[in-house]
Amino acid sequence: MRWMCLMAVGIFAFAPATALGQDSDAVADSLYREGKRLFDAKKFSEACPKLEESLRLDPESGGAQLMLADCLEQTGKLARAWSAYLNALRLARAASRPDRVTDAESGAKRMEGRVPFVTVRVPASADIEGLRVRINGIELGRGAWGTPTPVDPGQVVVEAAARDHASFAARLTLAAGSGTREVVIAPLAPLPKSEPAAQVSPASVAPVSDQGGAARAAPQAGPGAPVAGYVIGGLGLVAIGAGAYYGISSMQTQSDADAKCPKQDCTDPDAVALSKDAKSQGTVAWVLLGAGSAALTVGAILVLSSGSGSRSQTARVRAGAAFDGRAVAATLGASF
Repeated sequence: MRWMCLMAVGIFAFAPATALGQDSDAVADSLYREGKRLFDAKKFSEACPKLEESLRLDPESGGAQLMLADCLEQTGKLARAWSAYLNALRLARAASRPDRVTDAESGAKRMEGRVPFVTVRVPASADIEGLRVRINGIELGRGAWGTPTPVDPGQVVVEAAARDHASFAARLTLAAGSGTREVVIAPLAPLPKSEPAAQVSPASVAPVSDQGGAARAAPQAGPGAPVAGYVIGGLGLVAIGAGAYYGISSMQTQSDADAKCPKQDCTDPDAVALSKDAKSQGTVAWVLLGAGSAALTVGAILVLSSGSGSRSQTARVRAGAAFDGRAVAATLGASF
């Protein structure tokens, strides 16, 4: 009696798994038929996803693999088509299908001459701890550095990033049959660390708030004020320029993240990483723009006040910079 119960339990435990496998096979076959119908109608952009999903459910389908390779070739995704032809060749040989072997070999050879390649080289000066390199959002393992990587024709983006460093990005436009292009990763610049604001002596600058929100420069200024003003103002312009660079880089990085995952609740790891990089760059932009604006204001006050001499002259100076996530602007104005 016990062995009959155990056998019954085994049958019921096995039945759902078997049914699930049969259902997957049925869905895979249905997807293949729909993909073939769309392929025959030359609706390749609609056929390829059907064939890919069919292969996900039934990876050993040599017919679906060969048709997917042809479909990817028709849509210009040559690197993926090359990989699909090689998989189709393996499956055809395993199934002893000489007709498919011939077609797969022909397709793979055809793709090999048309697929463009990108070689990413990381010199020792740029190889820092935690460096991550991506091609079109796909991370390139350290072992693949310096090795030609097949890519689809069109725009190719090579990126490098590391914690507490500015990101690197290179954009290429590659055509079919363009051969191999090399991208050399430049050393990443360390991001500046936030420091306490510089203390300005009241004896040299005494800003007084007025209704316009401007600052009034005190008429007293030492003989070295013009030189110091020009130096401080120049540093302010450099900081604003650097802030503008990081602001634009932040917008571009966020745009790349949005292109990979336009949904608000994104779970794509590459898109999330790009979004974090964009936020870090935006923070740096804000810090540099704020510091540059302050330095530019102080420099302008020193220069303008030094020219007043013994005359009772009032100078109003306005300087500012802003970054709103879409554009960067810097302004400077003075009135007497």
